[in-house]
Amino acid sequence: MQDFDLNQTQTALQVMDNQIIELLGQRNNLSKQVGHYKKLNNLPIQDETVAESKQRELVKFGKTLSLSPKFIRRIWRNIHHYSIQTQEQVFGKDLIRQIKKDDKTNRDQAKRQKRGAKKEKKV
Repeated sequence: MQDFDLNQTQTALQVMDNQIIELLGQRNNLSKQVGHYKKLNNLPIQDETVAESKQRELVKFGKTLSLSPKFIRRIWRNIHHYSIQTQEQVFGKDLIRQIKKDDKTNRDQAKRQKRGAKKEKKV
């Protein structure tokens, strides 16, 4: 192993890391396009059957590259989750989710105020 060049290897790894990030960016752009298509055609964002099938394919492919199934599942889960978030943004679901959260917060505050008013009446 005397011919090993750490700097050269680290540079190669950095190039690969950049390529991975670039591919993730391209994938995200495609997810947006898919989100628009699904929105226009009234299709659901998620299809668990497709996601599970894709995960099995990736685990099988990862094994051919000597990558652990656990590692592949973890990566896929994160990529898939981000894709869903991207499509939800296209659908405007993040706004709906925030409105629901705000409504719940308002209801909780109203309940606390009612409890406080009841306590004051007792005194």
